[in-house]
Amino acid sequence: MRSGYRVQRAVMYVVKSLCEVLLWVGVGGVLASCAPSFFPEYAAQIKEPVSLLQAKPNPTRYTGSLVIWGGKIVNTTNRREGTYLEVLELPLDAEGKPREGYRSDGRFVAFYQGFLDPAIYHPNRKVTLAGRIQGAENITIGETTHVVPRINAERIHLWEEEKFFTSRYGPCDGTVCIHGGWYWWGWRHCCW
Repeated sequence: MRSGYRVQRAVMYVVKSLCEVLLWVGVGGVLASCAPSFFPEYAAQIKEPVSLLQAKPNPTRYTGSLVIWGGKIVNTTNRREGTYLEVLELPLDAEGKPREGYRSDGRFVAFYQGFLDPAIYHPNRKVTLAGRIQGAENITIGETTHVVPRINAERIHLWEEEKFFTSRYGPCDGTVCIHGGWYWWGWRHCCW
């Protein structure tokens, strides 16, 4: 009877230890999934993440800090020394893709030492960049001048353009309606 109790305790100890190991592996997996999946070498180097909101008031304070920011391209300018992308920042999802419909913290400028074609890197294209903050840049919006953070982009990911179809009711988002007799059920802007 006593040996059966010891076996039961040993089995419970092994199960408990296995559960603890699986819990820590799961927590590590969740934390690792927060970093953009296509910039793992950059995400691993970031000790303290710096947001655009933190860097905006005093970009020179964060000079040299490695960041992964993204958003929508507002303007692409090619100069002798390279290409400047003016980007409207958007928060990134778990994959590192800029999320539409969320509040932006403003704009930043990304400098890329090389040529980027403005026909490809055109306004409203989503982009994610990894690079180091290199101080501030003056930009003009309308008739006002603003100081925004500037990063030297070491890596750029240009996201595929999202396709929207058109129905007889206007643009649609890919929703397929179900036909039932004389009526259409689903959203008004249906694709078929």
